[in-house]
Amino acid sequence: MSKPEQRVAPTPTPSSLDPFSLLHQWFAGSERSWSEGLVALMKDERLSPALGKQAQAAMHLQTMLAEKIAQYLAIVNLPSRSDVQRLEALVGQLADSVARVEAQLVSLRDRPGTQTEDAAAASPVPRVRRTLKPKGQ
Repeated sequence: MSKPEQRVAPTPTPSSLDPFSLLHQWFAGSERSWSEGLVALMKDERLSPALGKQAQAAMHLQTMLAEKIAQYLAIVNLPSRSDVQRLEALVGQLADSVARVEAQLVSLRDRPGTQTEDAAAASPVPRVRRTLKPKGQ
């Protein structure tokens, strides 16, 4: 009679006991099997209408949630996201207008033949003479 062969387990090396390496191997294998399963599922023609209905339901839910949040914010007198975006656009337009006016003022100041700041500061501003006396005098 022959003796059955005894298999000796390989001696574990420090690299094979590394938990991060084991986790990486498990994650890669899991990802591969999920990918294969989902690809097979996506090829099924019966799945397409169900996914379409689910996507449509998710979009409807998002729309309803946005409307309810906007109603709540209006009740508590807080601005909604669209209000803030509108305000941001208005502030941007205002900043552009101020920049244009500033550029025009600079060009007017730098134009030859206009008073400079020194000349304007040197000429006194005429004061209006007071004609009314305070009460009691």
